[in-house]
Amino acid sequence: MYVHKIEALNEIPDIDIDNMPQHKIVTEWLLQDIRRGNHLLLVDNQGFESNKSTERLLQLLNRPTEYIQLHRDTTIQSLTVQPTFKNGTVTYEDSPLVKAVKYGYVLVVGEADKAPIKVTSRLNTLMEYKVMVLGDGRKIIPKEFMNSSGSKSSSFIPVHKNFRMIIMTRRTGLPFFDKDFSASLGNFYVV
Repeated sequence: MYVHKIEALNEIPDIDIDNMPQHKIVTEWLLQDIRRGNHLLLVDNQGFESNKSTERLLQLLNRPTEYIQLHRDTTIQSLTVQPTFKNGTVTYEDSPLVKAVKYGYVLVVGEADKAPIKVTSRLNTLMEYKVMVLGDGRKIIPKEFMNSSGSKSSSFIPVHKNFRMIIMTRRTGLPFFDKDFSASLGNFYVV
């Protein structure tokens, strides 16, 4: 998995976006949706327009952001736990996805159409039910579950109330790609 990281300082590039009236209207709609607590699915033919829209949206949101880019070899393990090599040993750290869930960041997921359906289905479950089992056995659960039980366990990660996801994908189906990507995402995202 190829990972881009932007720490909490939110170093979003200052991009000159076309000031077309239609683009401003769409950007405002997306901004309203994400502020309401919705996750976004941005679909286009080439990937260029969704990238521009996402960068502009992140500029306006001015929120800490994590980035991940999916591909055909992405697994749940690689999506949730990141191996690092320190002092001659391999240690496992939280992935950008887990950090975004924990700390309430915006997670930008690129090229979701290239990921296996198993991975996109898990992302959908995370968005719809706020639940995901990580590669190391820990579980992401709704914060309400943690609050109602009163327990604090290192094996549970509550979903932060400000966590949002923006998924970018190319249009699927022939002639674009030979799998039904949208079926694995359900209908929880604002498109």
